[in-house]
Amino acid sequence: MTEIPELIITQANELTQRLLESKTIGHNVPPLFAEDYAQLVNIKRVEKMDLGDLSALLLPEKGGYAIKINSKHHPLRQNFSFAHEIAHILLDKALDESTEHTELRATKQMDGKFKERLCERIAAELLMPKTIFTNYLNQQGISVNSILRLAHAFYTSIPATARRIAELSEEPCIALYWKLVKRPRWREFKPCLIWLSDSQYEIPKFLSVSQNSSVFEAFQTTSSTGQFESFALGNIKRPFYIESKGFGQKPQRYIISLVFPQRKKA
Repeated sequence: MTEIPELIITQANELTQRLLESKTIGHNVPPLFAEDYAQLVNIKRVEKMDLGDLSALLLPEKGGYAIKINSKHHPLRQNFSFAHEIAHILLDKALDESTEHTELRATKQMDGKFKERLCERIAAELLMPKTIFTNYLNQQGISVNSILRLAHAFYTSIPATARRIAELSEEPCIALYWKLVKRPRWREFKPCLIWLSDSQYEIPKFLSVSQNSSVFEAFQTTSSTGQFESFALGNIKRPFYIESKGFGQKPQRYIISLVFPQRKKA
């Protein structure tokens, strides 16, 4: 029996293929824009307005849907928010069309956070299709130095692009997102792990590294850093190869790291 996540990713890929085979795209691919998909999923109306803290709203409308996008957000975020709402359309359709047995299992397993994470993954499939993205990734090489170039090519954010690299890398790879944080028991600001890509390793949230770490060094320089460094991946603590690069300016500056768990020292 096909699980809902597998089914929905397949449907997202089929939707992309339909778009690429149509003649509605008036630009080179990539990038793909969420609005390119609108007609294929019966989105009748798109409005951009101040939505406060909300990124987007999906509303049923006669014969289809209306989407409202937060006009105050950066265009890259608007594009991903639009794709995220399309993902909800695909997810709802998949749940409606699933068999009773699959639907029962999905209902038990899919809490709100799981649905939102799945929709993020679907949005990434729509904007960074596996086949196209993998071709570009192989050309650029799997490295933190490739993130910015791929983000520009696919018109996606740095964090979303880093996640996609980790998902599609042939070599096992984990993407980490760090910010400088000062917690109550710390005497100084430290790089603190905010999120990581899907991984078999249980990495604790708010994992921190010292100021001697190459991660901290990446906060101080415009260059990327890369070295074997000891930190815990789940119950395993040994030197792992980690590349890091800083993006943005203070106080919004953050670090993206790519960890390669199976890479060995020469």
